[in-house]
Amino acid sequence: MLTDLFETLEARRNSGTGYEASDFSAAADRLLVQQCVFRDDWGCQKHYEIVARNVEYFTDLMAAVGRSLVVDERERMLTLVPLHPMARSVLQNDETILLLVLRSVFERGVSDFGQGDDGEVETTSDDVLDRYEPMSGRPRPVWSRAYEMLRAFDRRRFIRVTEPESGISSCKVVIRPAIRHLTGDDWMGRLEEWATSEKGAAQPGLLEGEEE
Repeated sequence: MLTDLFETLEARRNSGTGYEASDFSAAADRLLVQQCVFRDDWGCQKHYEIVARNVEYFTDLMAAVGRSLVVDERERMLTLVPLHPMARSVLQNDETILLLVLRSVFERGVSDFGQGDDGEVETTSDDVLDRYEPMSGRPRPVWSRAYEMLRAFDRRRFIRVTEPESGISSCKVVIRPAIRHLTGDDWMGRLEEWATSEKGAAQPGLLEGEEE
């Protein structure tokens, strides 16, 4: 891997880009910390371009730590997903359900032509939480818990949330196209399983990194 990095850096120096090993390290750190990197997000352009121009190197690097790198050039987006189900972090039940409900809201926005130019779907926490109980068969979380989960997802960059106004238990939620990579093709089947199954222990989630 170090030999590959040396050869990549030499090729880049010869082409006049001038990347250093620290630039590659910073780009890898950004991927691992955020999980989703959009080129047009503040401070992300250089990291995105380093990865996008060296996809083979970063694909191998992420595979070595159990991650698959998904490059979406149309959306100018990088996403890390687990290579193997057992490599996924364990999410609490309500976190997994909320993630899948967010996917449902996103797909509804797409079908209703509600996507913006950047592929995002704008909604509200009220709209998301109103769908939580009917779709999962579980009581909706209290607002403090719901906002805590939304903020945690915001840190992963696959949604964006606003800070609620004082005394208001609601906020704007922008769902980004990375939600599709994180929830997979069988997201509806998983949500239906929640609606018909008995309440159980925490289930394998779809996010990298932190565990409860």
